[in-house]
Amino acid sequence: PLMRTGGASDGEFGFPEEALEKPDYATEGQWDLLASKDAPVEESAEAAVDVVVEASSPEESFPWWLLLLLALLLLLLCLCCLMFLLPTSTPPPAAPVPAPAPAPAPAPVKEEPVEEKPLIAPPPPPPPAPAPAPAPYLTVS
Repeated sequence: PLMRTGGASDGEFGFPEEALEKPDYATEGQWDLLASKDAPVEESAEAAVDVVVEASSPEESFPWWLLLLLALLLLLLCLCCLMFLLPTSTPPPAAPVPAPAPAPAPAPVKEEPVEEKPLIAPPPPPPPAPAPAPAPYLTVS
C-alpha cells in the first residue's frame, strides 16, 4: 500500500493492519518512502516499483497472485467508498410550471375616417391682380 496517499492505504475504512506491515522483501528505506508524505513523489514511485519487482522475483517464494488479489481488493474498496460518497437518491421531479393566464383581448379600436391628403403639394394660388388705376379727374373751370 502507498500509505502516503491516505485513506484505505493508510489503514482507514477497515483496511487490514497486517497489509500495512513491512514485508521481508522490502527495505526499511523503501517502506519509509511509501509512507512519507514529505518525500518527493518520484522517489516514492521508484520505491513502489522496486518493492513490486522484488516481490515478483523468482527467488522469493511470494505468491504474485496474492499481490494482484490485494490490488483488486483495494480497487474494490475504493469503488465502494466512492459509491458511499455519491448521492444514492435522485432529486424529486420539479413541480410543473402552470401555464400563463391568457392575455385579455384588446379593446376594439374605433376607426375614424382618415382625410386623404395628396402626396404632392398643390401649387400656390396666383397673386392677386393689381387694382386698376383710378381714372384721372377732370376739373372744369
